[in-house]
Amino acid sequence: MRSIRPFVLAAFTAALQLAALAATVPVRGGNGLPIGETGPADAPVTMVVFSDFECPYSAQLYFTLEKLERRYPTQLHVIFKQSPLNIHPDAPRAHRAAVAAGHQGRFDAMAELLFANQAHQDEAALFAYARQLHLDPVRFRHDLNSPAVAAEVDRDIRESRAFGVNVTPTLYVNGTTFSGIQDEQVLSIAINKAVTDGNQAPVSPILDASATELPLDPKLITEIQTAPSAELGSPDAPLTIVEFTDFQCPFCRAAVEPMEKLLSARGREVRWVVRSFPLDFHPDSELANEAALAAGEQGKFWPMHDLIFTNQESIKASDLRKYAQQLNLNMRLFDEALATHRFAGTIAADRALGVRAGVDGTPTFIIDGHLVTGVQSLPGLLQLADAHRDGPTGPAPVLAAQKVLPATNPEHPVAGPKVSAPLTLVWYTDVRSPLAARQAELVRGLVTRYGDRLRVLYRAFPVVSRADSQLGSVALLAALGQDQFWPMFDALAQRRDVLDRAKVLAVAASLRLDTAAFAVALDAAESAVTADAEEASRRGIQGAPVIFLNAQRVDGLQREDFYTSILDHELTETPSQQASVSAGLR
Repeated sequence: MRSIRPFVLAAFTAALQLAALAATVPVRGGNGLPIGETGPADAPVTMVVFSDFECPYSAQLYFTLEKLERRYPTQLHVIFKQSPLNIHPDAPRAHRAAVAAGHQGRFDAMAELLFANQAHQDEAALFAYARQLHLDPVRFRHDLNSPAVAAEVDRDIRESRAFGVNVTPTLYVNGTTFSGIQDEQVLSIAINKAVTDGNQAPVSPILDASATELPLDPKLITEIQTAPSAELGSPDAPLTIVEFTDFQCPFCRAAVEPMEKLLSARGREVRWVVRSFPLDFHPDSELANEAALAAGEQGKFWPMHDLIFTNQESIKASDLRKYAQQLNLNMRLFDEALATHRFAGTIAADRALGVRAGVDGTPTFIIDGHLVTGVQSLPGLLQLADAHRDGPTGPAPVLAAQKVLPATNPEHPVAGPKVSAPLTLVWYTDVRSPLAARQAELVRGLVTRYGDRLRVLYRAFPVVSRADSQLGSVALLAALGQDQFWPMFDALAQRRDVLDRAKVLAVAASLRLDTAAFAVALDAAESAVTADAEEASRRGIQGAPVIFLNAQRVDGLQREDFYTSILDHELTETPSQQASVSAGLR
């Protein structure tokens, strides 16, 4: 495999480069600092963040950084650097929009909108965000297309190349490198060390002896480790590492090299288990996963795995067939497997296992019963392998697991029992989404299947780039007050024109609602919709639909059997477990 991980800078060199970075941004934002910077310039910790507005992991990190900035108001200086990746065609324009907003003192506000609406970064959406932020539209249009703003973005891109950054996000904390998504706990540890001790050796993103999260259910771990899609190493190795991967994810590609080097260095001491977890926003990933499994059927999973990751920009059906020919596969069997999607069920089962474990991005690893996200460092992996080989000599290093942040807003029950049920489905959606009708069909199908065992709670998630999404969400809550949620949802989901208040009132009249009460409820429901959207942001939700099945999060619209596999498993849990999970969602 070709190396794609950023090189690690020596501390002295990094310090010089960080100083140079801080000195190269002449334009000031609304906080008096250069655009993209927050926190005091003389803070003891400087964090340089290379980010991409179209990268979902950059979005996760951005909202984590907001928490860290509040936690360390005088100790942390953040320098945001534009690093759009070649695989994200809309990202350069989005970065120019953020800088253009920064010229009017609204860089952070624009950045938050861009990260929260990654599927909508076309030019029309950017101008909608500018209007929402009350920017001067003439100036914004000029700056968005100006050579000066383009040069500012290009300067950051050149700096990212000089640093060897080719995945996002990439961070430098006082010269220490972190590649890929990092959670709040890992970065807090790094910041605390930098404040206390000055510039220290890198903090391993996978070895966190202070973590206190409970490990995953041992039965679930056993299920995940048994009969996987593919594995390398000895089945009786003392250390098993499970990876949930996506063949179109650049971070998954970056995660391969340290794992290969770990197996090369530790031989029979490590077992590497791979399970499929194609993400819904990677359109070619599902078929690439099918191709790898089809090759595995002929004993060539790992050669196909390497070919796909090495040629990640070319994984259409014709490309996959070419790789199969290179591997001398039986093409009749390979073509049949892809044409019939014979391995789609295997992939769905892998994803269901991942969701049950809390996986919501890739790569995600399960090591020592804990969930770890992002590219892992080879030194940390070697340390874990050695600890397992030598046996426990003290408290075993544990890994930072991810929590599901509970909902806190008033409930909007739309199906099932009004009070409690063993299964709870919380549905974040935008009724104006092109997928809204299909979502409703799915949810009602699940209600029919599970009856009184399933309770459905609606959450409004209006997408900023759709002008009438807020109004549509408000109308649903107003209709819910008259027990007409579903008729209103169907009516609004089927309309393709832009809604206004008069049209919504006409829909209410056609549904024979009390229109006077409905009009009053429209105004009253505004605050509830805003509260739902704020809750979604707190939970890291960036697009719709997102569905929580008890505590299991599912992003995007999936096949029905994907949801039923999770719900069926939830029904096998003890009543006390179910009650605890359901309580966490209310």
